Amino acid sequence: MSLFVSNTAGSTKRTVVNASFFVSYCVGNIIGPFAFISNEAPTYRSGIIAIMVSYCVEIAVLITFGLYLAAQNKLKERKIIENGLQNVSEEEKALAGFRDLTDLENPWFRYSY
Repeated sequence: MSLFVSNTAGSTKRTVVNASFFVSYCVGNIIGPFAFISNEAPTYRSGIIAIMVSYCVEIAVLITFGLYLAAQNKLKERKIIENGLQNVSEEEKALAGFRDLTDLENPWFRYSY
């Protein structure tokens, strides 16, 4: 849950990401119980299969997301070197975080994974 929030900068963008995550979470909690069919009791085979598929998809998405974030960090490093910004002071880098720039606009924002 914290991956999406910690990898988003800018107050409006962070609010939209939080709201999207919350809505998705709620929809999943509404839809999930329908995978458990009452005439399959007590084993609920289709429900167990749905859970296992969901976990496998979640693992694949998280791995893909981590690889994407690592690639984005490398791309940001290349852009800093290309634009000659590698000699910027730590104070200026820190101040960029308070300018309400998004993660895409702030060249010193690094994604965590």
